[in-house]
Amino acid sequence: MTSQNRILNAFMTLLGQREYRHITIQELIDEAGVSRSTFYRHFSAKLNILTHLHQRRFASLLSELNSPEDWQHSKAPPSLVAMFARFEGQRSMHRSLGDTLGADGEPALKQIEQALIRHLSERLDVAFPDVQWQVPQRAVALSIAGLYQTHLSHWRQGQLTGSAEEIAGLVHRHSRVLVQDAVALSRPQPDNPFTFPLNR
Repeated sequence: MTSQNRILNAFMTLLGQREYRHITIQELIDEAGVSRSTFYRHFSAKLNILTHLHQRRFASLLSELNSPEDWQHSKAPPSLVAMFARFEGQRSMHRSLGDTLGADGEPALKQIEQALIRHLSERLDVAFPDVQWQVPQRAVALSIAGLYQTHLSHWRQGQLTGSAEEIAGLVHRHSRVLVQDAVALSRPQPDNPFTFPLNR
């Protein structure tokens, strides 16, 4: 196992024992069995580990949606369900993610949000390579990211009820409407593959 993976595994182990804000760099070094110089060769701060893990998780998000036709399906893609399933046991948490991160809360949320927006923008580029977006594509990606964050937050706080699959389905349906509207505006012809019904 590489030293970077040992650090990542140590971080996940410690995160399972206590909140992020209570984990120290020295504890990470000890748990991973690496030197301080090795740690800082891979990560300049604890926050970088958190954002790295989120970027890695985002890599497979919506990987099933590679064409306009894929976006027609009303059922949420498995990768989106899996993302929500990771928080299934935390639905009763009433504290925000920012609270659990302590001083790193605000910069962490900003970095994670930007990473998610970039990934969603890339996925839209893959599925709709030749579309002239009437709503700026980045604005669509930003709106979808907002849906993910808002629904996840409300679900964890108990303001939304349902299984991970049900919440992912709700989010995906809302995302489809955003994409369908932005794409249909640019190509409204009946036989246009980018215009799709919402009731499939």
